[in-house]
Amino acid sequence: MKICTKCNVEKDISEYFKGDRYADGYQNWCKTCYRNYSNERSKDPKVKEKKRSEGLKRKFNLTLEEYDRIFDSQNGKCSICGSSNSGRTGNFCIDHNHKTGKVRGLLCHNCNLMIGNSGDSIYILLNGIKYLEKDSIFIKKGVFV
Repeated sequence: MKICTKCNVEKDISEYFKGDRYADGYQNWCKTCYRNYSNERSKDPKVKEKKRSEGLKRKFNLTLEEYDRIFDSQNGKCSICGSSNSGRTGNFCIDHNHKTGKVRGLLCHNCNLMIGNSGDSIYILLNGIKYLEKDSIFIKKGVFV
């Protein structure tokens, strides 16, 4: 048994997360208090921006300013379909070469899935175009109907 230093309620030790830096090996706040704190904190705009900034740096070696420059250079639109709607995440996906890590541009969620599901294969994407052309009734200015 242990008393949570946040809610001051005595709870079973199973109600605490493990923590190496604590004398008894468990965090001082119970899981409920920790989750509530964490959920509230994650809504803070400053925390959100910091997490986003750290993620961009860690995954793509990009700063927020560099992301914004790419976004502005694409006029706030997906590099493939031209949509200004990024999709489900609220931010455009950062498309990059998985072998070199080089950033290619920003894509909406759907275009990012298309490229990712093709395995970045030009061969598969070209075959997809040929497949769609077979069923096209009318071709006008590169748009298939």
